[in-house]
Amino acid sequence: MLMHNSAEYIELMDYFDMVPKHKLAEKPSPRIYTSHMPLHFLPRQLAEKGRIICVFRNPKDLAVSFYHLMQKINIAEFDGSFDEFLKLFYNGDRK
Repeated sequence: MLMHNSAEYIELMDYFDMVPKHKLAEKPSPRIYTSHMPLHFLPRQLAEKGRIICVFRNPKDLAVSFYHLMQKINIAEFDGSFDEFLKLFYNGDRK
């Protein structure tokens, strides 16, 4: 299947960690799943039978994106400045 734009890819993608396991194979091929899970948490059969593409982001871009996400959805109840967030991010603090 040839796709001409990124919107078509996005329509095909699901978050692997949010799809019930019994529904993973129900999706027509090619199945494209996205995940933020570390590679060692993914099922072994996925690595044996599927293809895995690991994408790494520039840490600066990741920090900016994560900061804006935290501001938008406010799950962590963080309302500090970007400088404060960056210190927590750099130190790996989850509070």
